[in-house]
Amino acid sequence: MKKRILFILMASTIAFAGCSKDDVEVDSGVVTTGGEAEQNNEETVDSPAEDAEESEDYTEKIKSEVAEAASSKSVQEEIDTIAALSKKYDELRMNSDTQTEMNENSQWEYLIWDEELNSLWSRMSDELDSTTKEKVLERQRVWVAKKDNAAEQLSAIYQEGSIYPMILNGEQANITRRRVYVLANEYAKFKGETFSMPARDNTGYFVDTQGTSDEYSTMTIAEGMEGDSLDITVSLHKIGELTGFGEATANGITFESYDGNVKATIGISYDGASFTVDEASDSIVEVGESCKFDIAF
Repeated sequence: MKKRILFILMASTIAFAGCSKDDVEVDSGVVTTGGEAEQNNEETVDSPAEDAEESEDYTEKIKSEVAEAASSKSVQEEIDTIAALSKKYDELRMNSDTQTEMNENSQWEYLIWDEELNSLWSRMSDELDSTTKEKVLERQRVWVAKKDNAAEQLSAIYQEGSIYPMILNGEQANITRRRVYVLANEYAKFKGETFSMPARDNTGYFVDTQGTSDEYSTMTIAEGMEGDSLDITVSLHKIGELTGFGEATANGITFESYDGNVKATIGISYDGASFTVDEASDSIVEVGESCKFDIAF
């Protein structure tokens, strides 16, 4: 089955209204998430699977390990340690015997990235100059307010299934991990350090806020049910909806609506995304129309 891409656009009164910005605004802020993660490097991290007991609570151990990573020599070393820590705790989920255990153990990866996000912000809050801090904080407030909805949108297809808690925790972890990389990149630049951003995965939830806390347009790209397929749904506020599938290529993600009337190119990054119509017939969009999203989840 081909990839499907869910792409949701909410324009104000006109299709793609407010979506003609020349550039995708960098989303570079972070603030604490308001609490611990709900249910969710290599050389310095002990594997929890070695002496783990069923239903063991790793909360305090994870907090301690994340706090220790903050003493790394550089931001790059710190995030590499967190990534290795995340991978090792995810082994608990992968090695679980039942779906119930997998659901429960899926919380730890999320907790790791959530703790790291709050740790980074705490230090940045102390160190950044007031102008930079306010810029970062403004964007992060928007991210925090919308992150739960983003995870739900990305997990919606599994909502009625027994694996839903695991999928939801996984999306929360992915969303928070991506945000940590954005934050770490900003922190490294402030400290005058080099930092390497890994290639971004193709799924995510993207919003055009038009510089506000509101959602004027949104795009959801979720994993499909088969292989590396992508689910895409496009909904234009007060105009209509497009649903289709897509395929990741070297030049971005290609989109095609199920009725075959619309083809488009999607570009994504840690900072945002774009959707550009390449072909259209008997559709609610026209060739050449483009929408840009200034915040990514």
